[in-house]
Amino acid sequence: MAGIMHHISRKRNLFALLTHIAAGMLVFYFLLHPLAMAVNAGNGLRDTMNDMWERLLFQLTHAFSIHMLPMAYLFIVAGAIMGLLSGLFWLSLMRKKATAKEEEAPDSIDAERLIAAGENHYAEFKSSIRYDFRQKTTNRDLEEVIAKTIAGFMNAEGGYLLIGVKDSGEVVGLEKDFMTLRQKNEDGFERRIFDLVTTSLGAEYCHLCNTSFHKLDGQTICVVKIEASAEPVYLSGADTTAFYIRAGNATRQLSVKETVKYLKMKGTKSAIIN
Repeated sequence: MAGIMHHISRKRNLFALLTHIAAGMLVFYFLLHPLAMAVNAGNGLRDTMNDMWERLLFQLTHAFSIHMLPMAYLFIVAGAIMGLLSGLFWLSLMRKKATAKEEEAPDSIDAERLIAAGENHYAEFKSSIRYDFRQKTTNRDLEEVIAKTIAGFMNAEGGYLLIGVKDSGEVVGLEKDFMTLRQKNEDGFERRIFDLVTTSLGAEYCHLCNTSFHKLDGQTICVVKIEASAEPVYLSGADTTAFYIRAGNATRQLSVKETVKYLKMKGTKSAIIN
């Protein structure tokens, strides 16, 4: 698929370049060529408006005669060169614009590449946020697992949480999850993700998450891009507060002693880097 898209992109760029070249040739041959001849044949300030108009009409017809072919070729070549330069400049602007858009847009994430790479230190797959595929019903305990995973990424180096994908990489989609929500669509799903972050971690950490939706194999999945937090992020439950980190391809809870040691090591490392 990537090869096909690259081929299509190359064809579009070539077409755009040829269009600029053709436009340059037409402008130089049909406009600048007769205008240059008219100016060259003029009498300067002694010309009246009628003289200039008559001379322009004459040159417009004379410029395309067989006798003027050598000069016409020069203008055509000059137009082609200018069109080529214009086309290259335009393509350069388009590339810069596309690059800037990809860097800013969360939807630029290559979900297929993330799935192909499998679960690792920077990627975790979850089938759903609240639909239990085993019990075939709503299971709100699954939401806590999602919150733990997000906290783990924030306390480590950040990463991607792909929802609607099994651990094996099989895409199962979000349609069943949608049915458990009040607003049964992508907007409702995104709102539920940020509700989880707000209630379990704190509203101040919502800015570290960006969600995007992708269509794969006819199914919709959600990719949550999670940035690392500069300060510890704790998961708050009904009676407890826990600290999670991303360790390898899993999310692990640390004890109080481990948490203190981890934060000390992380702070020392940051101080050395800075």
